[in-house]
Amino acid sequence: MTSLHELFPEGRRAGDAERAGSPAADGRLSAMFGPSRVASRVSTTTDVAALVATVESAGASGDASAGPQSPTPTTIRRRPKQRDILSISAATVAVLAMVTAGTLGAVEMATASPAAEALAGLKADEADIVNLERSLESAQTRLVDLIAVEQEQAVAVRGALVNVREVPDPRVDAVEGEESPVIPVVDPEALDTAIEEIDVYIEALNAAPSPELPEPYQRGSLDDTSLADVADAIDAAQVHLNRLDDASAELYEVRDMVTALSADHERRLIAYAATFAPEAAVAADQHGEADQAVKDAMLAAGQRVVASELAGPEGVSALGAYRDAFIALGEDQLRAERARAEAEAAEAAERERQRERERQRNENNNQLPPPAGEDEPTEEPQEPIEPPGGTDPGPTDPDDGESGGTGG
Repeated sequence: MTSLHELFPEGRRAGDAERAGSPAADGRLSAMFGPSRVASRVSTTTDVAALVATVESAGASGDASAGPQSPTPTTIRRRPKQRDILSISAATVAVLAMVTAGTLGAVEMATASPAAEALAGLKADEADIVNLERSLESAQTRLVDLIAVEQEQAVAVRGALVNVREVPDPRVDAVEGEESPVIPVVDPEALDTAIEEIDVYIEALNAAPSPELPEPYQRGSLDDTSLADVADAIDAAQVHLNRLDDASAELYEVRDMVTALSADHERRLIAYAATFAPEAAVAADQHGEADQAVKDAMLAAGQRVVASELAGPEGVSALGAYRDAFIALGEDQLRAERARAEAEAAEAAERERQRERERQRNENNNQLPPPAGEDEPTEEPQEPIEPPGGTDPGPTDPDDGESGGTGG
């Protein structure tokens, strides 16, 4: 290590004189550490001698002012000497205090060195570096987390919108192996536009730069008694601080860009979410046969989507509830239609049965016999015919035939 005598062969005061005579050195040190205490230093010995001389002259003037005194009445008591002695004592005490302070200041200035002062400045810069590095690390972590959360929420909302595009038609039973018919839930064109905007937003987040922070600061080896070594270390610390400032500016620029993208994305989602209330009203009108409670649930689901603004988990949940309400509305409409069809079929069947009963009754009426004296004539009873010659004919010969019995 270079000794003080080798650095300053003409002594400390000669070295101070050289530094005082160098404008470049004075400017650099004044800029880094403030005005030099050497330039404002005053000889303590001269001040002490002047103060002592002032006190002695004050005492002498006090004695001279007394001079020859004219006779005065003995009743008057004067104490000028005591006042002078007090003044001299007070001045002496002040002189001693100033001599002591000047001596201590001279000792302090004699023991201090420019390298020690520069080292204190270096430590202050290093403390700033530590605080700034911690702040930038925290800001970088928050930025990365912000981008990740925005991407996650955008992807979730996009999936919920795709899911709310259409639902299976409840009027058609699904057949295994065949594509089930579906019905739209919302306006397909408006939905496609919203999904396309979300895709653009996700791509912009993926393309957002990720600022890299400088390597952590490390002080190199130095001789803390060497002003040149300490000055070089200060220069290195200042360079690192400038790098941290550049990284901070870039980091906050990216954060502002992501914030602007998120604000524009949020505005578009809010505008699209507002369309769900009229969509729900149209759906309720188209399913007029559903119960009023089911239609009210459909309207409430539309209002919930509007209130959620399609932001975050609440937006995803609101879209799911809207889809469920639409399905319930369609199913209740189908239930009402089937109930109406069944009632109409029952009424038709009842009318058919009534007609059948009327026909049967008419047929039965046609098969009954008509009342007497109306349709068929009645036969009169015939009287017996009496033979000639009396009512009691005699016995006849059975052998007489039709010949009449002429032989008798």
